[in-house]
Amino acid sequence: TVTTLLVPASAAAAPRAMGNVIYPLWAEAPMLTRLVVVGYPVMSLGLMMVASAGLDWLVNSLFMASIENLKSLKLWTLLWGPFYSPLQSGMAFLMILFELYMGIQHFPFLEKEMGSTTFLLFMFLINALTSIVYDMFMFGMAMYYKGGPYELLYYYMSLHGLWPLVMVCLTVNSLSQPDGTTNFWGMVQIPNKWYPIALTA
Repeated sequence: TVTTLLVPASAAAAPRAMGNVIYPLWAEAPMLTRLVVVGYPVMSLGLMMVASAGLDWLVNSLFMASIENLKSLKLWTLLWGPFYSPLQSGMAFLMILFELYMGIQHFPFLEKEMGSTTFLLFMFLINALTSIVYDMFMFGMAMYYKGGPYELLYYYMSLHGLWPLVMVCLTVNSLSQPDGTTNFWGMVQIPNKWYPIALTA
């Protein structure tokens, strides 16, 4: 007996539609954008394997921009800590995919405007500033729970992921072209002046 599985036309067309969105973005992406889009998930996966092999102290020293590391003057973690995101769950993996899609959509504009070297320095600056703001908030939480079991937890927490950088680039792009529109997942066009608000909502 042969069973024929009928696939709805809309379901079969969905991957092609998504490919029609992604391929042009990749084709137009400059070198640094491609490097970040490929390197971010690869490095996150690689560092997860390194940590699981008992070298979590190395990952912590290189990529955790926590208050505890800053007290030890491990300032380099501020620059590239957000380029690593622990893959602790399926939701974390989906978040990385979403960050990559948003990154390849919004990084190229600024890289082409600034040049690759300047854009790299810009990314380091945004990473550092957002990590410092995050650590200030963590310090406030640690002081609130001072003497309690959560105090040390907040001292060791660190900002990870491209989302803050994506939001900054998205906002800059939108403000530079307020009358334009942005395609959201190939489904709807959103006016640029409302796009950051719509995305965070």
